Amino acid sequence: MAVRFSLTAAILLLSLTASRGEWSVGSSETESSAVAGVEHRRIVFGEAASGEEATLDLALFSTKTATLRVVDNPGGDNDLAEVLRRKRGIAGVNGGYFDPQNAPVGLLISDGKLIAPFRKARLLSGVLVVTKTRIELIRSGEYSSRRNAAAAVQCGPFLVEGGKAVAGLNDTRPARRTFVLTIGPERAAIGLNAALAVARATRLRGGTVVATGGCFDLLHVGHLSTLRAARQLGDCLIVCLNSDRSVRELKGPARPVVPQTDRARLVAALDCVDAVVTFDEPAPDRLLDRLRPDIWVKGGDYFLDGPDGEPALPEAELVRRWGGQTVVVPYLSGRSTTQLIAAARPDPAPIEGGS
Repeated sequence: MAVRFSLTAAILLLSLTASRGEWSVGSSETESSAVAGVEHRRIVFGEAASGEEATLDLALFSTKTATLRVVDNPGGDNDLAEVLRRKRGIAGVNGGYFDPQNAPVGLLISDGKLIAPFRKARLLSGVLVVTKTRIELIRSGEYSSRRNAAAAVQCGPFLVEGGKAVAGLNDTRPARRTFVLTIGPERAAIGLNAALAVARATRLRGGTVVATGGCFDLLHVGHLSTLRAARQLGDCLIVCLNSDRSVRELKGPARPVVPQTDRARLVAALDCVDAVVTFDEPAPDRLLDRLRPDIWVKGGDYFLDGPDGEPALPEAELVRRWGGQTVVVPYLSGRSTTQLIAAARPDPAPIEGGS
């Protein structure tokens, strides 16, 4: 697996380990990889008191069938997708601790080469060490260069140690959203938490949260155009995706063509998308009320007859409640899922719904 890891605290895990609320697993989906011993798992957690949800994506693997690598990416010139292609990686996460000049902060060893030295710092409480035989997460005070690591990165803070939550964590401090975990000597995982944590992390650094929504059934260039335009309006883009049940209610029993798990993965793979979260209702109002984006984006032709010339969209009034704004971006005409379905059928039948 090729990546330069961000092994810092994910906001979701901070909430799970430190919050007084009771979080429980709402759903869990597992998909096997073409590589033996590697699987993708998506877990949705819920907190009954607040109604909040959080999604955790994990790539779990066996150290016997997969190799964990730390790949240096000087200057951040290559995105994760490019690194994965170049290194023939199966899965990866991006990020890390860096100084203003984009130099790594703390120990970084890649392919047996020391890139940055060990450093003492309060947040750098652990070290991920990869040797020929095992993967370890150890306390910084336990690290020694005599371990002969093929790969290593200083990380932290620790969230869970020995199966127990680390004391003193809270969910109000800035934190990253990617992580690593070990499950005994032969199993490990890399992962990230999505949507709400992405929005929270973006606001913590003073950024603008952008959200858009749709079914994205049979992804086409019109969707891509809208998503790229939306991402340019802020610092992160969260896509609110209609679930299979929601799509059927809106467009009829013949839709969706592509199930929600696959649609979510395809949209999340786009370089302009930071997170995808699924909702079951016909409209994303409840989800928007939790995310509270600064900008809500729709693609298409809408009448600008709302207050102050804003688009008269169903969600516009809701978004204004927390000071957000609604924006309509140009949509490429002549591109729709309905047209793609009709063109693919030898004897087209009427199709309910639009793009």
